[in-house]
Amino acid sequence: MIELDGITVSLPARSPRAKTILDSISLAIRDGEWVAVTGPNGSGKSTLLAAMAGVCPVSAGRLRTEGKVGLLLQEPDNQFVSSSVRNELLLSMDPSLDRRAREARLTEAAERFSLGAFLERNPHRISGGEKQRLALATVWLAEPRVVLLDEPVSYLDPEETARTVAFVRDLHRDGVTVVWATPGGEDLREASRVIYLEQGRVLFDGSVERFEEEARARGFDVLPAGECEPASARERPAAGGAVVSLRSVSFGYGDHEVIRGADADILEREVLGIAGKNGAGKSTLLSLASGVLEPSRGTVERRYARAVTRKPGGAEQNVFYLFQSPERLFFAESVLEEVAFGLSSLGVPRVESEGRAAEALTLAGLDPGEFLDRSPFSLSLGEMRRAAFAMAYALSPKVLFLDEPASCLDRAGRAVLAGLVAALRSRGSTIVTASHDARYLRATTDRVLTIREGGLV
Repeated sequence: MIELDGITVSLPARSPRAKTILDSISLAIRDGEWVAVTGPNGSGKSTLLAAMAGVCPVSAGRLRTEGKVGLLLQEPDNQFVSSSVRNELLLSMDPSLDRRAREARLTEAAERFSLGAFLERNPHRISGGEKQRLALATVWLAEPRVVLLDEPVSYLDPEETARTVAFVRDLHRDGVTVVWATPGGEDLREASRVIYLEQGRVLFDGSVERFEEEARARGFDVLPAGECEPASARERPAAGGAVVSLRSVSFGYGDHEVIRGADADILEREVLGIAGKNGAGKSTLLSLASGVLEPSRGTVERRYARAVTRKPGGAEQNVFYLFQSPERLFFAESVLEEVAFGLSSLGVPRVESEGRAAEALTLAGLDPGEFLDRSPFSLSLGEMRRAAFAMAYALSPKVLFLDEPASCLDRAGRAVLAGLVAALRSRGSTIVTASHDARYLRATTDRVLTIREGGLV
């Protein structure tokens, strides 16, 4: 049982610039329920789960919980504290277990979540999908009676998504209460109850069937179950010559070869997709193509040998790589400083860089009047992603590499991303997008390369 009575959360806590994230929320989650919490990016879903778990300071109201609560964060990296997958799993167990019982549980978790191949790896150095499996395993090992899951399939391919849903179903059948935050889609149909948030307030609380009717009637900003990615209607200019050519490229980590004998050309002004299962090597291929990594065998020819070209009176951004979790690179005190920093480093005058930053934020759906002075760390994860897209757009690179850019985005966020990509392309940019979401790639790219067993098909 979880009861929230008039819970209000304002962040940063005790700051005169605090923004109200949750506004007088009163809810009761009954034992054994499966509840979906949905709403647009920035609506307060993650904060609501954190409040339920008791890890988020509340400004007002009262929280009551019964039984052990397990929280899976939206960004798995943020909950790892150990130097190896093995130690991360061991730390999640009941410390009263003896050594033999702990090893038995470790073996069971490794088999159940397919973690055996990288038990000695650093948890921060495995793929996004593998991180999500590890995070789920740590929650399972803690044996909670309530699990709070914050978009647990955002980084997962369809096969891994099905496995995760099946795992949560098993927990639920065993009597565990499930609260699942989701931007919408098929996740909703697993629940018996839907809570819809907007601007920190509950606008709907009821059955899935009623929610689908209400969502259509009231125009809720959520991806309905079964809805496909809208096809892009943009005009596609003819691609030019290759900006990157890979020839017989191979690369591995230790004894594990991820990319084997890959051949591909990335063409000027095209939008290219890189598909593959979790752990297939999508991020590795982006790193090889962008110059972050060099191949162990084979060659990579790049039209732009340097990410930035310096010239009298300024500089140009040739290549920009937006990593899978771009918000981890944030450092500035305000969103304006964050987005304008790259422009300043290129020698763009302050007034111009701030103007371009404001324009980029507007295109990213972040009103400059509301967001320019906000700390980037006070934003929701979806809003952080939009700020990162604005940063990339403002730099206007000749080649832009995007790693899982649609993860954690709501329907409006995906539309913003598609608009920014189309705008960059109209300027002559090449965009390479890696994603496990084949549906998204089909709708937004010119062609797709798929990594299978280390090779490109």
